[in-house]
Amino acid sequence: MIINSEYKQQLQDAHKNPKWMKGSTGLHPRIEKFLNDYQAQSVMDFGCSQGGLIKAIKEKYPNIDVAGYDPGMPEYE
Repeated sequence: MIINSEYKQQLQDAHKNPKWMKGSTGLHPRIEKFLNDYQAQSVMDFGCSQGGLIKAIKEKYPNIDVAGYDPGMPEYE
């Protein structure tokens, strides 16, 4: 996927809007099932927004290496 500067700016502007997606704040049962069934050692959250899912996974599964990517959020760019 190619992220051009215009699209990146659109994402950054969208994340500044308080009505924009809040992102995940916890672990959905399907995600927990996936992590457990596949005994995941690492996970990549592509389009992680503010990183809520990343934080939830790290809290419950500290041995899983978790990374996130979101070109609209400087900390996950």
